Amino acid sequence: MASKEFEPKGVLENESERWYKFPYENAPFSEELKKILVEHECPDNGLKLDLPPPNVLLPKNFDILPANVVYSAYPKLIKQWAECDLWYKKDDKFKLPKAKIGAKLYTNDSDFGITKKGVVFAHLW
Repeated sequence: MASKEFEPKGVLENESERWYKFPYENAPFSEELKKILVEHECPDNGLKLDLPPPNVLLPKNFDILPANVVYSAYPKLIKQWAECDLWYKKDDKFKLPKAKIGAKLYTNDSDFGITKKGVVFAHLW
């Protein structure tokens, strides 16, 4: 949407990905979600070590889609970046939603990587 001449015509109906035909819905964020994303604050309860606040972005619907041999046979490479690859394989055998996620966190909070106390704090967290 970098072109100045492109004007979206409202909510698009269900579409599918160009090469692998994965279905998706293209719809704008609701005003409520936009407000949560922009104005969300982590409450400070005065504790130095505590559980993180609840994640308001977790999905509420974990229904499993019907079996589809095309997506269940072998993993499919969806996209590649310099840092990682995105693969997809539907689990029709055990019907369990699952994900394997790896992440690198770059932060200077709590003196992580600067002091020994900061490193221990990060490993405990």
